[in-house]
Amino acid sequence: MSYTILVTDDENNIVEMIRQAFLSQTLAGDYQIITAQHGQSALEHILSEEKIDLLLCDINMPIMDGLTLLKKIQDTNLSLATIILTAYGDMDKIRAAMQLGAYDFLEKPVSISRLTQSVQHALQYVEQTRERQQLQDQLEQSRKMESLGILTGGIAHDLNNVFQLLQGHIELCLLKTLPDDKRYTWLKHMENNTEHAGELLKKILLFSHQQSSKPVKTPLYPIIDNDLKMIRSGFPNSVTITQFLDEDICPVIISPTQVHQILLNLCRNALYA
Repeated sequence: MSYTILVTDDENNIVEMIRQAFLSQTLAGDYQIITAQHGQSALEHILSEEKIDLLLCDINMPIMDGLTLLKKIQDTNLSLATIILTAYGDMDKIRAAMQLGAYDFLEKPVSISRLTQSVQHALQYVEQTRERQQLQDQLEQSRKMESLGILTGGIAHDLNNVFQLLQGHIELCLLKTLPDDKRYTWLKHMENNTEHAGELLKKILLFSHQQSSKPVKTPLYPIIDNDLKMIRSGFPNSVTITQFLDEDICPVIISPTQVHQILLNLCRNALYA
Protein backbone atom coordinates (compact mmCIF):
# COMPACT_ATOMS: atom_id res chain seq x y z
CA MET A 1 0.00 0.00 0.00
CA SER A 2 1.20 3.50 -0.85
CA TYR A 3 0.78 6.39 1.59
CA THR A 4 0.71 10.10 0.81
CA ILE A 5 2.55 12.36 3.29
CA LEU A 6 2.03 16.11 3.20
CA VAL A 7 5.02 18.01 4.63
CA THR A 8 4.12 21.58 5.60
CA ASP A 9 6.97 23.83 6.69
CA ASP A 10 8.32 27.20 5.57
CA GLU A 11 11.92 26.09 6.20
CA ASN A 12 13.23 24.45 3.02
CA ASN A 13 16.05 22.67 4.86
CA ILE A 14 13.50 20.85 7.08
CA VAL A 15 11.45 19.82 4.06
CA GLU A 16 14.52 18.53 2.24
CA MET A 17 15.69 16.64 5.34
CA ILE A 18 12.34 14.84 5.53
CA ARG A 19 12.50 14.02 1.83
CA GLN A 20 15.95 12.47 2.27
CA ALA A 21 14.84 10.54 5.37
CA PHE A 22 12.17 8.75 3.33
CA LEU A 23 13.99 8.58 0.00
CA SER A 24 14.15 4.77 -0.08
CA GLN A 25 10.43 4.43 0.70
CA THR A 26 9.63 7.02 -1.97
CA LEU A 27 11.70 5.24 -4.62
CA ALA A 28 10.02 1.94 -3.67
CA GLY A 29 6.59 3.53 -4.17
CA ASP A 30 5.59 3.08 -0.52
CA TYR A 31 5.45 6.81 0.22
CA GLN A 32 4.51 9.80 -1.89
CA ILE A 33 5.68 13.07 -0.39
CA ILE A 34 4.10 16.38 -1.33
CA THR A 35 4.96 19.75 0.22
CA ALA A 36 3.41 23.04 1.24
CA GLN A 37 5.02 26.17 2.72
CA HIS A 38 2.12 27.29 4.93
CA GLY A 39 -1.17 26.10 6.40
CA GLN A 40 -3.41 27.61 3.72
CA SER A 41 -1.60 25.75 0.95
CA ALA A 42 -1.72 22.53 2.99
CA LEU A 43 -5.46 22.92 3.57
CA GLU A 44 -6.01 23.29 -0.17
CA HIS A 45 -4.17 20.00 -0.72
CA ILE A 46 -6.23 18.28 1.98
CA LEU A 47 -9.56 19.53 0.62
CA SER A 48 -8.67 18.66 -2.96
CA GLU A 49 -9.09 15.24 -4.55
CA GLU A 50 -5.73 14.11 -3.15
CA LYS A 51 -5.92 11.44 -0.45
CA ILE A 52 -3.62 12.61 2.34
CA ASP A 53 -2.73 9.95 4.91
CA LEU A 54 -0.32 11.87 7.12
CA LEU A 55 0.40 15.55 7.74
CA LEU A 56 3.82 16.63 9.02
CA CYS A 57 3.25 20.21 10.04
CA ASP A 58 5.22 23.03 11.61
CA ILE A 59 3.36 25.16 14.16
CA ASN A 60 4.86 28.56 13.37
CA MET A 61 4.25 29.42 9.70
CA PRO A 62 3.17 32.49 7.72
CA ILE A 63 -0.36 33.04 6.30
CA MET A 64 -1.86 30.17 8.35
CA ASP A 65 -0.11 28.57 11.33
CA GLY A 66 -0.23 24.91 12.33
CA LEU A 67 -2.81 25.29 15.12
CA THR A 68 -5.26 27.06 12.83
CA LEU A 69 -4.73 24.34 10.24
CA LEU A 70 -5.48 21.65 12.85
CA LYS A 71 -8.74 23.40 13.80
CA LYS A 72 -9.84 23.47 10.16
CA ILE A 73 -8.88 19.80 9.67
CA GLN A 74 -11.08 18.91 12.66
CA ASP A 75 -14.08 20.39 10.82
CA THR A 76 -13.47 18.20 7.75
CA ASN A 77 -13.78 14.90 9.69
CA LEU A 78 -11.08 13.34 7.49
CA SER A 79 -9.16 10.29 8.71
CA LEU A 80 -5.59 11.53 8.51
CA ALA A 81 -2.96 11.69 11.25
CA THR A 82 -0.95 14.79 12.11
CA ILE A 83 2.58 15.02 13.51
CA ILE A 84 3.52 18.47 14.75
CA LEU A 85 7.05 19.92 14.30
CA THR A 86 7.90 22.55 16.87
CA ALA A 87 10.74 24.39 18.55
CA TYR A 88 12.21 22.98 21.76
CA GLY A 89 10.27 23.90 24.92
CA ASP A 90 7.13 25.25 23.18
CA MET A 91 4.94 23.15 25.50
CA ASP A 92 1.85 25.40 25.48
CA LYS A 93 1.49 25.08 21.71
CA ILE A 94 2.28 21.35 21.87
CA ARG A 95 -0.53 20.81 24.38
CA ALA A 96 -2.89 22.87 22.23
CA ALA A 97 -1.97 20.80 19.16
CA MET A 98 -2.53 17.50 20.96
CA GLN A 99 -5.93 18.73 22.17
CA LEU A 100 -6.80 19.52 18.54
CA GLY A 101 -6.13 15.91 17.54
CA ALA A 102 -2.43 15.77 16.68
CA TYR A 103 -1.13 12.21 16.86
CA ASP A 104 2.43 13.08 17.91
CA PHE A 105 4.94 15.94 18.09
CA LEU A 106 8.63 16.22 17.20
CA GLU A 107 10.95 18.89 18.52
CA LYS A 108 13.43 20.61 16.24
CA PRO A 109 16.14 19.74 15.40
CA VAL A 110 14.34 16.57 14.35
CA SER A 111 15.94 13.18 15.02
CA ILE A 112 15.79 10.97 11.91
CA SER A 113 15.21 7.79 13.93
CA ARG A 114 12.48 9.47 15.97
CA LEU A 115 10.91 10.84 12.78
CA THR A 116 10.77 7.47 10.98
CA GLN A 117 9.40 5.71 14.07
CA SER A 118 6.69 8.32 14.61
CA VAL A 119 5.65 8.23 10.93
CA GLN A 120 5.39 4.42 10.95
CA HIS A 121 3.23 4.45 14.08
CA ALA A 122 1.05 7.27 12.75
CA LEU A 123 0.38 5.44 9.47
CA GLN A 124 -0.52 2.28 11.40
CA TYR A 125 -2.95 4.38 13.45
CA VAL A 126 -4.51 5.79 10.26
CA GLU A 127 -4.95 2.30 8.83
CA GLN A 128 -6.57 1.01 12.03
CA THR A 129 -8.87 4.04 12.21
CA ARG A 130 -10.05 3.53 8.63
CA GLU A 131 -10.62 -0.18 9.20
CA ARG A 132 -12.74 0.59 12.26
CA GLN A 133 -14.70 3.16 10.30
CA GLN A 134 -15.27 0.66 7.49
CA LEU A 135 -16.55 -1.94 9.96
CA GLN A 136 -18.79 0.70 11.53
CA ASP A 137 -20.18 1.64 8.11
CA GLN A 138 -20.84 -2.03 7.32
CA LEU A 139 -22.62 -2.49 10.65
CA GLU A 140 -24.74 0.59 10.01
CA GLN A 141 -25.59 -0.68 6.53
CA SER A 142 -26.55 -4.08 7.98
CA ARG A 143 -28.89 -2.38 10.44
CA LYS A 144 -30.46 -0.40 7.62
CA MET A 145 -30.90 -3.56 5.56
CA GLU A 146 -32.48 -5.32 8.54
CA SER A 147 -34.94 -2.45 9.05
CA LEU A 148 -35.68 -2.39 5.34
CA GLY A 149 -36.27 -6.16 5.39
CA ILE A 150 -38.77 -5.84 8.24
CA LEU A 151 -40.60 -3.00 6.50
CA THR A 152 -40.60 -4.76 3.12
CA GLY A 153 -41.74 -8.01 4.68
CA GLY A 154 -44.71 -6.30 6.36
CA ILE A 155 -45.80 -4.64 3.13
CA ALA A 156 -45.34 -7.86 1.14
CA HIS A 157 -47.38 -9.80 3.70
CA ASP A 158 -50.34 -7.39 3.34
CA LEU A 159 -50.07 -7.40 -0.45
CA ASN A 160 -49.92 -11.20 -0.47
CA ASN A 161 -53.25 -11.34 1.36
CA VAL A 162 -54.78 -9.01 -1.23
CA PHE A 163 -53.48 -11.10 -4.14
CA GLN A 164 -54.75 -14.33 -2.60
CA LEU A 165 -58.23 -12.78 -2.32
CA LEU A 166 -57.97 -11.53 -5.90
CA GLN A 167 -56.92 -14.98 -7.15
CA GLY A 168 -59.91 -16.52 -5.40
CA HIS A 169 -62.33 -14.14 -7.16
CA ILE A 170 -60.68 -14.82 -10.53
CA GLU A 171 -61.04 -18.58 -10.03
CA LEU A 172 -64.73 -18.17 -9.22
CA CYS A 173 -65.22 -16.06 -12.36
CA LEU A 174 -63.45 -18.70 -14.47
CA LEU A 175 -65.78 -21.40 -13.13
CA LYS A 176 -68.77 -19.35 -14.30
CA THR A 177 -67.30 -18.42 -17.70
CA LEU A 178 -67.29 -20.65 -20.79
CA PRO A 179 -63.92 -21.24 -22.48
CA ASP A 180 -65.21 -19.82 -25.80
CA ASP A 181 -66.18 -16.54 -24.10
CA LYS A 182 -63.59 -13.83 -24.81
CA ARG A 183 -63.81 -12.82 -21.15
CA TYR A 184 -62.39 -16.25 -20.30
CA THR A 185 -59.14 -15.33 -22.08
CA TRP A 186 -58.95 -12.05 -20.19
CA LEU A 187 -59.50 -13.85 -16.90
CA LYS A 188 -56.76 -16.38 -17.69
CA HIS A 189 -54.35 -13.50 -18.35
CA MET A 190 -55.35 -11.97 -15.03
CA GLU A 191 -54.86 -15.32 -13.30
CA ASN A 192 -51.37 -15.75 -14.78
CA ASN A 193 -50.35 -12.22 -13.82
CA THR A 194 -51.62 -12.54 -10.24
CA GLU A 195 -49.83 -15.87 -9.87
CA HIS A 196 -46.61 -14.26 -11.09
CA ALA A 197 -47.09 -11.34 -8.68
CA GLY A 198 -47.78 -13.82 -5.88
CA GLU A 199 -44.49 -15.63 -6.58
CA LEU A 200 -42.60 -12.34 -6.45
CA LEU A 201 -44.21 -11.53 -3.10
CA LYS A 202 -43.23 -14.95 -1.76
CA LYS A 203 -39.62 -14.24 -2.73
CA ILE A 204 -39.75 -10.92 -0.90
CA LEU A 205 -41.19 -12.64 2.17
CA LEU A 206 -38.46 -15.26 2.05
CA PHE A 207 -35.82 -12.58 1.58
CA SER A 208 -37.08 -10.68 4.63
CA HIS A 209 -37.13 -13.87 6.75
CA GLN A 210 -40.82 -13.57 7.45
CA GLN A 211 -41.70 -16.88 5.91
CA SER A 212 -40.01 -20.15 6.82
CA SER A 213 -38.30 -22.15 4.13
CA LYS A 214 -37.13 -25.75 4.57
CA PRO A 215 -34.29 -27.33 2.59
CA VAL A 216 -35.69 -28.61 -0.71
CA LYS A 217 -34.38 -29.58 -4.12
CA THR A 218 -33.63 -26.11 -5.44
CA PRO A 219 -32.62 -25.09 -8.99
CA LEU A 220 -29.90 -22.48 -8.48
CA TYR A 221 -29.88 -20.67 -11.83
CA PRO A 222 -33.34 -19.02 -11.68
CA ILE A 223 -32.86 -18.00 -8.04
CA ILE A 224 -29.43 -16.47 -8.59
CA ASP A 225 -30.51 -14.83 -11.84
CA ASN A 226 -33.54 -13.19 -10.21
CA ASP A 227 -31.67 -12.21 -7.05
CA LEU A 228 -28.86 -10.55 -9.00
CA LYS A 229 -31.43 -8.38 -10.77
CA MET A 230 -32.69 -7.17 -7.39
CA ILE A 231 -29.16 -6.69 -6.01
CA ARG A 232 -28.03 -4.72 -9.09
CA SER A 233 -30.89 -2.27 -8.61
CA GLY A 234 -29.76 -1.61 -5.04
CA PHE A 235 -26.05 -1.13 -5.78
CA PRO A 236 -24.41 2.12 -7.02
CA ASN A 237 -24.36 2.62 -10.78
CA SER A 238 -20.55 2.56 -10.68
CA VAL A 239 -20.61 -1.12 -9.64
CA THR A 240 -20.89 -3.79 -12.35
CA ILE A 241 -22.06 -7.28 -11.42
CA THR A 242 -21.20 -9.94 -14.02
CA GLN A 243 -22.44 -13.49 -13.67
CA PHE A 244 -20.98 -16.66 -15.19
CA LEU A 245 -23.42 -19.44 -14.36
CA ASP A 246 -24.47 -22.47 -16.40
CA GLU A 247 -28.25 -22.63 -16.83
CA ASP A 248 -28.01 -26.43 -16.57
CA ILE A 249 -26.29 -26.43 -13.19
CA CYS A 250 -27.52 -29.29 -11.01
CA PRO A 251 -30.12 -28.53 -8.30
CA VAL A 252 -29.01 -28.70 -4.67
CA ILE A 253 -30.81 -29.47 -1.42
CA ILE A 254 -30.92 -26.11 0.32
CA SER A 255 -33.35 -23.56 1.67
CA PRO A 256 -34.04 -20.88 -0.98
CA THR A 257 -33.79 -18.30 1.82
CA GLN A 258 -30.21 -19.38 2.47
CA VAL A 259 -29.37 -18.95 -1.21
CA HIS A 260 -30.75 -15.39 -1.10
CA GLN A 261 -28.76 -14.57 2.05
CA ILE A 262 -25.51 -16.14 0.84
CA LEU A 263 -25.66 -14.28 -2.47
CA LEU A 264 -26.48 -10.96 -0.79
CA ASN A 265 -23.64 -11.38 1.72
CA LEU A 266 -21.13 -12.22 -1.03
CA CYS A 267 -22.11 -9.19 -3.09
CA ARG A 268 -22.09 -6.83 -0.11
CA ASN A 269 -18.70 -8.10 1.06
CA ALA A 270 -17.32 -7.56 -2.46
CA LEU A 271 -18.78 -4.04 -2.50
CA TYR A 272 -17.05 -3.05 0.75
CA ALA A 273 -13.79 -4.95 0.15
